[in-house]
Amino acid sequence: RLDATHRATLETLEVMEGRAFDAAYLGAVQQDHERSIAMFETALEDGLDDPALVACAGRTLPTWRSHLVQVAQTGSASP
Repeated sequence: RLDATHRATLETLEVMEGRAFDAAYLGAVQQDHERSIAMFETALEDGLDDPALVACAGRTLPTWRSHLVQVAQTGSASP
């Protein structure tokens, strides 16, 4: 089930096509990755009490960062 923010993004994307869709989709993916990275960084900086969550955040954060770079590169490569 989508939250209100993701539902609005989906509804916006559903009526788009072509380059406008591509740009809006990449923008949405970039924003989501930036938010996720910020959440993981905050969790690690605040010192979580759950070692499993700390380990998960530590393992996952590099992947989120890598994906964000890929999204940025894809967006800059679009004609």
